[in-house]
Formats: sequence, structure tokens, C-alpha cells
Amino acid sequence: EHLKNLEQLHKRPPTIRDRRLYLAPFVEAYGDKLAASITRQQAGAWIMEADTVSKQASRFRALHALFRFGVRSEYFSKNPVAGIDEPPERSPDRVDIFTPAEAEAVLRAAQEREPRLVAFLAVGIFAGLRPQNELARLDWSDINLETGKIKVTRSTSKNDRVRYVDIQPNLKAWLKSVPGAQRK
Repeated sequence: EHLKNLEQLHKRPPTIRDRRLYLAPFVEAYGDKLAASITRQQAGAWIMEADTVSKQASRFRALHALFRFGVRSEYFSKNPVAGIDEPPERSPDRVDIFTPAEAEAVLRAAQEREPRLVAFLAVGIFAGLRPQNELARLDWSDINLETGKIKVTRSTSKNDRVRYVDIQPNLKAWLKSVPGAQRK
């Protein structure tokens, strides 16, 4: 019912997929119990049994949302996850950033081997759109070379808000290099 509700609210497919993925083990472990009987200790133990901090944080978010839905739906009065501290997500040990020469090499290779990827890669490298939703669903109609803005729509945005991203000169040059017939 929670997943159907997310679909009705038009939540992003990655959100629904993640909820399904992270709640399946909970249903496997506690599916024979009445949801209102789940204690804070049981919820906390289930969250913490995940093998990485990242998975613990994902389990926390998914379970908290599930019980929040149950409270809103008046299936029970209390969210057992509400009193649990969210596991801190660790940032990666190392973040790599392309040098200008590396970025150029990637884009030149794309021009030679798969020209349709040039715009995708250039926007990802120079505008920083999120690859799984914002970038993957970007349409050329959202790119305005005249105003120098990329429109990230509500349906693709992580936080369900429209925002505009500046097109820097290097990105503009790469986008202009894409032939009109390939601007899809």
C-alpha cells in the first residue's frame, strides 16, 4: 500500500525502486507480525544489521517513511523509527575530479566513437546534473543556449523543484559541437 501511494504521488521511479529494495528484507523478517507491534528496538536492530553505513542509512529512510505512512493512514499511532538517530552516511574516501585534459579526452573519445554521448557527458561533467534522473531524463528543449540556462524540471529533480543551471562557456562550446540532427 505504501508503494502504491508513492506511485499515486508520482514519486520518482528511483525512489520507488529503492523503497521496494530496502523494505523487502524488512517484510521478510517481520512480515508475519502486526506492524503496530514493531518496537523501536526491533526497528533499530533491523536497521543496524545492514553491513554498511550507507545501507543502514537507506534502511532507516525507507523504514521511517513506511511507518510515517502508517501513522498518516491511522493504522497505528506511533512511528517506532521516529526515536532512532539516523545513521550518518559517510562520504566517499576519495572524490576524483577530471582535469581539463581528462575531460577533453573523454569528450573527444565520445565524439569519435559515440557522438550521441557528447551532450550527455558534457552536461554531466560541466553542469553537475545527477546522472540517474536529472541527466538521464534531460531533453534538448530544456537546454537554452541563448539564455545560457539548463532547466531541471520537477519531474527529474531530486527535490521535486524546478531549478536552472548556468551553462558555462566550456559546456556551451561542447553543446554547440553536437549536430542538430543528434540533439535528442
